[in-house]
Amino acid sequence: MKERIISILLTFCLCLSLLPTVALAAGPDVWDGSTKAPSGSGSESDPYLISTGEELAWLATLPAEGSYYVQLTNDIILNDGTFDQSGNFTKTGETAASTPHAWTPTAKAVWHIDGNDHYISGLYINSDSADNVGLFSYLYGNAVQRSCVKDLTIKNSYVRLTRDNPQYGYGKAGIFAGRSYRTDFINCVGENNILSTTCYATAGIVGESDNCSFNGVHTSGSVNGSHILGGLAGRDRDSTFKNCWNETNIDNVNRSIHQCGGIAGMASNSNFYNCANLGYLHGGSRVGGIVGEAKAVTIKNCYGLSDIENYASEWNYDWETETGRNVYNIGTLAGTGASVSLSYAEDGFERNDNGETGVVPHFTGKGKLTESGTDDDLLNALNENLYEMDGEEGLNEWSRTNDGYPLPNGGSFVNTATYYNIWLDGVRVSERNQNDILKNGLASYDDGTNTLYLHDGLVVTNPYNNSLLYTEGDINLCVDGSVEFRSAQNVGGGPSVINLGEAGGSGRLKIYAPTDKSAAVTVTGAYSEYGINVNSLTLDGDVCLTVRTNEPCFAFAYTFTLLSSEAVLDAENLSGNPSMLNFVYSVNLPSTNPQKLYEGTGTDLTCVEQFTKERETESGTTEPYMYPHIRIAPEVYELIDTLPKSLTVSMTQANTEAALSTWAAGQIRTGDITTGNSEITVSDVVSAVAGSDTNQSGTDGSFTVTVKLTKNGISKTTTIPGTITATAYVPPHTHCICGGDTDVGDHTSHTDVIYQPWDGTSAIDYGDDNTAYVYLTNDVTIQKNLEITGGKTLYLCLNGKTFASNGTNKIVVKENSRFILCDCAGGGTIDGADSGWGGTGIYLYNSTMDMYGGKITGGYASGNGGGGAIALDDVNCVFNMYGGEISGNRANRYGGAIFLNGTLQSKKGGTVNLYGGTISNNSAKIGGAIYAVYGGTVNLFGGEISGNKATANGGGAICLNHSGVLNMTGGKMQNNTAKTDGGAVNLYASTFTFSGGTISNNQASEYGGAVYLSISSKLNMTGGEISNNTAAEEGGAVHVYGQNSTFNLSGGTITGNEAVDGGAVYLNQEQSTLNMSGGEISGNKATRYGGAVYMFRETSTLNLSGGTIKNNTAASSGGAVYFNTTSDGNIQGILNISGNPVVKDNTVSGKANNISLKSGKTLSIVGAMTDGASVGITTESTNYPVVFFNAYDTDYSGYFFADDANAYVRQDGRYRLELATGTPHKHSWATAWSKNETHHWHECTADGCDVTNDAEKQGYGAHSGTDDGDCTTAVICECGYVITAANAEHTYGAWHSNGDNTHTRNCTVTGCNGYETKNCAGGQASYFKKADCDTCHAEYGSLLTDSTAPTGEISIGTNKWNSFLNTITFGLFFKDTQSVAITAADDSYNRDGYTDDKAVKVAYYLHSGDTALTQADLAGKEFTEYSRAFNINPDNKYVIYAKLTDHASNVTYISSEGVVLDASAPVISGVENGKTYCEAQTVTVDEKYTNIVTVNGTAVTLNANNQFTLNPAEGTQTIVVTDKAGNVSAEITVTVNDGHTYEWQSENGQYWKKCKFCGDETAKKDIPTITIDAPDMVCRTQDCEASVTLPDGITDAVLTYEFIGLSGAVDTTVEDGKLNGVVAADGYPNVENSFNLVVYATTDDGFPFTVSKTVQIQNEHAGGVATCIELAICDTCGEPYGELDSSNHNLEKISATDATVTETGNTEYWHCKDCGKYFADENGTNEIKLDDTVISKLPPEIIDGIGQSITEGEKKELSFTSNAAFSDFLRVELDGKTLDEKNYTVKEGSTVVTLKADYVATLSAGEHTIGIVSESGTATTTFIVYAKAVVDNDTKSPQTGDNSRMALWIALLAASVFGLAGTAVYSKRKRVR
Repeated sequence: MKERIISILLTFCLCLSLLPTVALAAGPDVWDGSTKAPSGSGSESDPYLISTGEELAWLATLPAEGSYYVQLTNDIILNDGTFDQSGNFTKTGETAASTPHAWTPTAKAVWHIDGNDHYISGLYINSDSADNVGLFSYLYGNAVQRSCVKDLTIKNSYVRLTRDNPQYGYGKAGIFAGRSYRTDFINCVGENNILSTTCYATAGIVGESDNCSFNGVHTSGSVNGSHILGGLAGRDRDSTFKNCWNETNIDNVNRSIHQCGGIAGMASNSNFYNCANLGYLHGGSRVGGIVGEAKAVTIKNCYGLSDIENYASEWNYDWETETGRNVYNIGTLAGTGASVSLSYAEDGFERNDNGETGVVPHFTGKGKLTESGTDDDLLNALNENLYEMDGEEGLNEWSRTNDGYPLPNGGSFVNTATYYNIWLDGVRVSERNQNDILKNGLASYDDGTNTLYLHDGLVVTNPYNNSLLYTEGDINLCVDGSVEFRSAQNVGGGPSVINLGEAGGSGRLKIYAPTDKSAAVTVTGAYSEYGINVNSLTLDGDVCLTVRTNEPCFAFAYTFTLLSSEAVLDAENLSGNPSMLNFVYSVNLPSTNPQKLYEGTGTDLTCVEQFTKERETESGTTEPYMYPHIRIAPEVYELIDTLPKSLTVSMTQANTEAALSTWAAGQIRTGDITTGNSEITVSDVVSAVAGSDTNQSGTDGSFTVTVKLTKNGISKTTTIPGTITATAYVPPHTHCICGGDTDVGDHTSHTDVIYQPWDGTSAIDYGDDNTAYVYLTNDVTIQKNLEITGGKTLYLCLNGKTFASNGTNKIVVKENSRFILCDCAGGGTIDGADSGWGGTGIYLYNSTMDMYGGKITGGYASGNGGGGAIALDDVNCVFNMYGGEISGNRANRYGGAIFLNGTLQSKKGGTVNLYGGTISNNSAKIGGAIYAVYGGTVNLFGGEISGNKATANGGGAICLNHSGVLNMTGGKMQNNTAKTDGGAVNLYASTFTFSGGTISNNQASEYGGAVYLSISSKLNMTGGEISNNTAAEEGGAVHVYGQNSTFNLSGGTITGNEAVDGGAVYLNQEQSTLNMSGGEISGNKATRYGGAVYMFRETSTLNLSGGTIKNNTAASSGGAVYFNTTSDGNIQGILNISGNPVVKDNTVSGKANNISLKSGKTLSIVGAMTDGASVGITTESTNYPVVFFNAYDTDYSGYFFADDANAYVRQDGRYRLELATGTPHKHSWATAWSKNETHHWHECTADGCDVTNDAEKQGYGAHSGTDDGDCTTAVICECGYVITAANAEHTYGAWHSNGDNTHTRNCTVTGCNGYETKNCAGGQASYFKKADCDTCHAEYGSLLTDSTAPTGEISIGTNKWNSFLNTITFGLFFKDTQSVAITAADDSYNRDGYTDDKAVKVAYYLHSGDTALTQADLAGKEFTEYSRAFNINPDNKYVIYAKLTDHASNVTYISSEGVVLDASAPVISGVENGKTYCEAQTVTVDEKYTNIVTVNGTAVTLNANNQFTLNPAEGTQTIVVTDKAGNVSAEITVTVNDGHTYEWQSENGQYWKKCKFCGDETAKKDIPTITIDAPDMVCRTQDCEASVTLPDGITDAVLTYEFIGLSGAVDTTVEDGKLNGVVAADGYPNVENSFNLVVYATTDDGFPFTVSKTVQIQNEHAGGVATCIELAICDTCGEPYGELDSSNHNLEKISATDATVTETGNTEYWHCKDCGKYFADENGTNEIKLDDTVISKLPPEIIDGIGQSITEGEKKELSFTSNAAFSDFLRVELDGKTLDEKNYTVKEGSTVVTLKADYVATLSAGEHTIGIVSESGTATTTFIVYAKAVVDNDTKSPQTGDNSRMALWIALLAASVFGLAGTAVYSKRKRVR
């Protein structure tokens, strides 16, 4: 004990002695929470030097967005102590918790941190609001500078961050930084740190990283959070992780879908190389050792431990033990969607979204690690994989840690391997790995020929997302046997299984089989991979390529080439789509094989024109759609495809077997089908029966043609159905050309003709006389024009049918032809086109049409022409209409029905003669029915034009524009309307002669209710009637608008028309004239002025010489004639009177008002007036006398009368007529003139003349004389007074040009026309400007003539030409595209007046002929305008001709020498590269411009055919050809030997021997025919029975069965020379759906061959139909299967019946005859009960006995009859109570109830209700018992018999009183309102 105490004391003393030493070795100072500025400026050359916590904290004061360089010079302790998981802090050496110093993260900036291998310890952050937390908040790099943290350790730290709504991206936490962008982390360590967060992203280094790099970074400690958690990075994008590992334990406490990963929680477009996870992971979902959720992520040479789990879903999580896993995206390497290769998983598991669990092997590359591999094996595999990292730089070698796990912390890896340009399963093949990668001998690679040799049984597969075969360029696959590329599992969307080319899909793939071998290559994509992605695909030899994918079989394959007829391409879609979208653009077939491309399997082949067909997508567009089976079929199939699918022959051609055989052979034996290769037989003939009067259509017959075709020894037979069409019975169709009932115009007699049937589309036989009579047998829509040309005549009877346009085509009649239309049946129509220039029904050109019947309708002339029905497009066109109807047609512009198109030069157009028929309800902008332009004549002899409309302008019926002629002698124009002018007729510079017929009830929205005359138009009316037309504004009948337009009225009647002004006629413009010499204008109305005539302009003229104007009315003025007054007071219009007109009985507001003259207005008498004339005059002034006519020698006062009864007409002393009052005086005027200085007159010599005012005397007027326009002569009045004296000479003004090389000056005296003219002279002309006259200074004369041709130059490179070459040599050669430039010059450039637009115009022509062109040749060529230099392209020869044209049209041609552009290398044919030949070969060079040909470097000479002989020689011979342009051919290396090496061959049913080198063949023999008789399909439960027929010449034969994974011989027995055997159903593998029956046999001369038959296995019974009582019967095995189909019923329909009073009804329902059920619908889905269908009987009614009455006490039977069935009778009720049966009787007759008389007598007075009650209801009625009459003793008045009804009468009386009172009150209220 003492010794122990001494020992303890000594030890204690020793410790005390060491205390000073420990104090000297103490660590850095602990941060006190303050800040202190460090040394340095923060620049790259002068960084901040950080040695303390205070200096480190000072960095947080720096502003954001800067760029700072920082270097640690010491370790830094921010808090000295430890943190627990909750963040509680305990200082070192203490036990109680204390508060640590909190860290404020630095601002967002570009940080450059050099840790110098120091550490920072004790970082503490606790935040509820920050966005980004860590030592740095945001390490931010940019395009110029990246942030960087290197050689730094942060340890023993704690970070907490809590944010609301973290799922929306709020909050990022990391030890180093919350976020980082463009930041490099190099050799950084997070050691023993704790993060506990509720935020978006949390990780041991950085919460969220973007575009960063991590190299040599690793972490440890713990991360606890709720969303995205990672060991190094939480949420990462576009970053690279190299040589990193994680030892942090990560726990995601959120059970929803969130991400958790050892290196990164969630990554997109990122790469992970040389990384490992050694930490524990516990997540909600999407948990992975390297990455939790991956999108487009690559993981290579990584591994992870299996300590990974995720929270279970509530339905399978054990909350008691807190254990369990769900099946939701968890993997040792990645949770979802990564491309993983060369990587490992400790226990290898993966669970995905679909609940499928798959095992991830330890090594997903090739053969370096097995399931039982040791840690050393793992270490070796990881280091070996470094050679397969595709040259990725910056990787470390792996080394072992103390506990045995490899880490990527060794030395830098240096790659010394040699690589090939090929990848398998994502691994690049090198000399180090080729044995493993190339499947231990099942594959080999020849780098020299770029050929991958694949052997039978090879399966290339990969459980992760990589192309199974990839090269950066092209590759050849030489395959013998069966090879498969199978993508076994795809994590997310992936690339193509086979992918060639650097750009993806840019490489070329050739798959071929050795000469004596066959190849089967299968490419399978399991998930969303494409099959093959190449630029071109070539199959050669006996190759079958099968592509099976869920996605398109080809991503890209621009060209698909088949080099042999044995090559096959099969495509299969695993998702059920039989053929998938692809991008194959062209297909090449072997040049030596003319066969076509076929689609199909076995012998069921169909010829197709291309590799794909088109399908419509959901969006409505189309896309290529791949055929599933593509191959070259035997040539006989090509012949089969040329056969018709069916045959049809008329019985008139063939109707017997013999005749049909001859006819069918003629139809089939065309082209390549001859008698030598075809056998044709006809069978099953049913002859057709011709039609008769009892069976007019006849009966069609039928037949079958069997065709056997043979080509190259292969035969195929097919059948073609045939139809024999019966000849229908057609009774003769006979009638007159008019249809039988037209008697108008010149058609007054009938002659019957025979019409032939016509279907509207077949050719018409016009016979020798060019005439055809046809009738339409059916409705037809034409698809092309019906053309009647060449002087032909077509008589067409519509026969009640419709001849319709397809919308664009029509009937065209031209070249002096004729078209006659009728319709004997009525109702026939010609439906016009709905678009076109015009004549959309019928178009006439230099031809005639007669219309007797039918209807032309529905046409629309949409273009600039017109005539919705008919267009006459020539002066010689005639349309005669005798009957029928033209209606419902439209024109966009002219003539809704008919358009006459004349010529501007001749002003002549076609002719329309209307004798009968109707033109109605057509419309156009102008000319609702008819429009004629530049001539054209319309003659109306009869018929009717009605209801037509001009929608935009005038002429509701007819519009004639320029030189048109309208003659109307009969017929009607009525009820037409115009948008503007001329409700019926609108004329422009045209003439209308009207002698008969009526124009009535037409309307114009503006002017001319019937007729509108525009400029220079004329209306001559000699008869007929214009009546009851209206114009909304002017001219109820006729509006004369245009200048020089005239209305000549000599006969006919204008009556009942109405307008605002001019109820009958309105004269509008200057020189608008009405000449009235006869006829009558009466009963017309103006609602304002001019009941008959209104004159608007000063020269609007009414020449009145005859006729009658009477009984017209105006509301304001001018009952007959009104003169307009302008705003400045000028009175318009001219009225000239002569002859014997009558103007009377016209009124204004009931008062006489004929010709209304305003103050100062007079009329003119222009000729002698005759007896019968009577004209009423009203003057505006009544201050008589008022003059209304100025001077006429004869006194015509007797022909006029005053409308005013207080006035009379007289002639005054000046021969004027005036209205006056008083006694008339007779003047006698002197002949001599009296005059003064201003006026002259005649004096009255009669006694008693009271005229003292000279102005009222005869002849009074101002002096006037004729001025001859010459100021040198005097002007003298007729009375002798000199008005203007003569001047001695003219006074001239300045000269002015006349534009004809002369100039003139005029006299300046007012009114003088004197002038003098002289020729221009002086000045100088140029090419562009005439000379200027020295006198008038205007241009005159001509331009100078430019006769100098331009010059120019053509240049190609350094070659130039400036002249025209008459000969060419084509001696100039180029390989590449050349630029051609052309320049031009001209002597006019510096001339006066030159502008840029007068520069030389340059054009060029490219000539590729062998000889030069002459300038005469070039005159007919089409040149291309030259604007800038242009290119000429290779593979052609050119001569460039330039055409230079100056402003004066002088032309110069220049040309180049012949130029040859040859970019095509010479082609060598006759031998193929790499082949061996057994005799001398003829070699052909395909090159027009050969320079030199060499064989092994020695030049050879070609013969005239560009050929030479390649003789046998030892070794190989290499041929090279170079052309004159420098193009060099591909080298062809061949071997030419002697002798043959034979191999067995077979094709088309024959076998022989063939030399493997030169193809020399022995005689062919037929392969013995072996027939396998077995079903095509069996059910999986059905044995397959087979029988094999063996021919002679077979030495042995064995029958076998072959599945994909199972095969064997069939036990057979021999019977009658046949092998019989059975393949038992219990031997069918479950996973296979077909097998082959194969017979192996050998001929007696040693040829081995096989015959096979494929038998499909049907997994489920199919076919047949189950019903409600019977099971379906399988079509394959004949056994019943499945369940009853309760919805498949044998239904009969029970129609609905209405209920009656006596019978119930039922609703419609269906009844199953099999199961007896009832249904409410025809599909049998709504089952009902039979009772549900019953409709109850209708309630009964009293049908007899209604309204009876008796007197009280009267004994009388009362009978009532109910319509209810007697059998339904129940009882009788009276007044609601059941009546005893004894008081009535009941009998049939419906139901008749009779109340007995005794009982009736007991009834009280009043109204009683009787009810007859039946099962279907109660029928009721009432009867009345009147009270007996009694006698009042006082009044003796009779009583009513029922005092009880008095109250009723009182009530009724009271109600009546109240009703009357109410009515009075209502009326009163109504009046008050």
